Amino acid sequence: MSSIQVIAGSMLGSSEYVAEAAADVLEAAGHDVQLHLKPVFDELPVEGQIWLICTSTSGTGELPDNIKTFAENVDNTNKDLSTLKFAIIGLGDSSYVDSYCHGALIMETLLLSKNSQKIVDKFLIDARETDSEAEDKAEDWVQENIGKF
Repeated sequence: MSSIQVIAGSMLGSSEYVAEAAADVLEAAGHDVQLHLKPVFDELPVEGQIWLICTSTSGTGELPDNIKTFAENVDNTNKDLSTLKFAIIGLGDSSYVDSYCHGALIMETLLLSKNSQKIVDKFLIDARETDSEAEDKAEDWVQENIGKF
């Protein structure tokens, strides 16, 4: 089974709930999972790892405060991230057309620029869709893609 670091970028807690729900599904599938609600780049393993980043968007298309320094450290690192695999779940509100799920896009672009390997297309959860909770949508998506982790 895989070693997966689940990383939450959250302002009000929704991304944390999504990260916890995703981690539960991955653990139930037998993966070794660590949840990071206040991620510190230098404390996260890279070699042979999968990072699942669950992030909302803040302000006018920025990353949440708790993940900004993490992202800056990823951007500035000299570490080889080419063996790192990743997936992203983004939370947003599509009524903010110019910045919808921009936090997820920032993280995806950043990791791809470091030659990390995307294992599945990012999953975007729109707060305007009220048919089910964000955690339920994330659990379903992780379950549908469990073979990629």
